[in-house]
Amino acid sequence: MGSLWDELRASEEHSRINETVVAQCSIFAVQVALSALWRSWGIIPDAIVGHSVGEVAAAHVAGVLSLEDAIRVIFHRGRLQVAAAGLGKMLAIALTEQEAETAIAGYEDKVSIAAINSPQRLTLSGDTQALEKIAQSLNCKKAV
Repeated sequence: MGSLWDELRASEEHSRINETVVAQCSIFAVQVALSALWRSWGIIPDAIVGHSVGEVAAAHVAGVLSLEDAIRVIFHRGRLQVAAAGLGKMLAIALTEQEAETAIAGYEDKVSIAAINSPQRLTLSGDTQALEKIAQSLNCKKAV
C-alpha cells in the first residue's frame, strides 16, 4: 500500500480506501492526527469516547494504549474483519433493546444484539438469512 495521503487523494477507481483493512487503519490515522492537531491548538478534552473503529483511537488519545499498541490493535482488527467477511451481516434498526429482543425471538441462536447505540437505535448481527427475515418483518432496509 502507498501512503495514506496517496489513498486519500486517489481517484475512486484506484483507491483502496473502501477495503476494510485499509479503511480501518486510515480512519485511525486521521483520528489520531486530528487529535494531535487539536492538542497543538490547546484543545484538550476532559473526556474521550470512541465507537467501533473509533474506540482504538480514543484509547490511544486517552493514554490507555501506546501508539505502537494502538496501531497493532487497529491492524489486527481490520485483518480479522476481512477474515470474517461473508460469515454474517449487520442490521441497524430503530428499536429499543426490549423491542429488538422481541424482533429476534425465534432467531436467538442465529442473531444477537451487537451494539446499543442509543436508547432507540441498535445493531443486530448474525446469520444473513435470519437478519433479512427480521428486516423484512420490520420493513427495514436489507442487512449489510
